[in-house]
Amino acid sequence: MSNYFAAEELILNQLQSLTDGFKLINTGRSIKELFNHPGPVPALYLIYDGQKPFMGAGVEQVIDQQWLLVVVVRCARETTSGTFERLEAGPLINSICSTLLGWKPNSDYGPLTLTTAPGPIYNNGYGYYPICFSTRFTIKGTVGI
Repeated sequence: MSNYFAAEELILNQLQSLTDGFKLINTGRSIKELFNHPGPVPALYLIYDGQKPFMGAGVEQVIDQQWLLVVVVRCARETTSGTFERLEAGPLINSICSTLLGWKPNSDYGPLTLTTAPGPIYNNGYGYYPICFSTRFTIKGTVGI
């Protein structure tokens, strides 16, 4: 593997098949950054969310790489309870899960699985609904080879 973040482009390409429902599918740096520029909604953003070492020692390490997907919706009708935002976001999240759960980006990566995500965030009439996926891969060092 020549690029530690190669999964990003592969996942983004897979998400491009979700043409129903989203006006924008793109990458982002953080949820907080999305507050300033949410773009057209409903939108979906893919954000690198770190990694967790799984196992390994020496020159090989198995990594669980985390990818946060944030569904952004807005409902001007009612901004206090979030009910209408959830009604809009729910089917979109189901569509994402149907598209990514168990899907393998390529032979270097394991299938995508759901992991713990932060809770929803509400800001200036927008609802931000994060879901997190993880994929496992092995990274190899060259020391001692």
